[in-house]
Amino acid sequence: TNVTISGVLTLTNGELDFTGRTLTLNGTKVTVSGSLSSSSPTGTSLVIGGTGAFGSLAMGAPNNQIGTFIMNRTTGGTLTNSGEIFIGTSLTLTNGTIVNSGNIIMDNNATIFRNVAGASIT
Repeated sequence: TNVTISGVLTLTNGELDFTGRTLTLNGTKVTVSGSLSSSSPTGTSLVIGGTGAFGSLAMGAPNNQIGTFIMNRTTGGTLTNSGEIFIGTSLTLTNGTIVNSGNIIMDNNATIFRNVAGASIT
């Protein structure tokens, strides 16, 4: 089942595994000691929507695989990537900024789509 979370996602312990699903996060994320997890890019999508600062996204190998990653966070929207993300199919930058203090690894055939006016990776 695909999941959309519009409020605060608090990861206290363990992993939230969304392998083979679409996880849409329109609120903010707070991590105590948990993490997001996906062991295969096939059928796996992560959509960061909403507005303002999202928080930190920390995924680590081998459970860091996303097929489609969509960044569409408006009104000064930011996401900080502090881990390592593997993207198998596409990275779509519609709105907002990904502050990359970790690694974003693209598969050989993966594509990047960018809305020229409203999105970036720094």
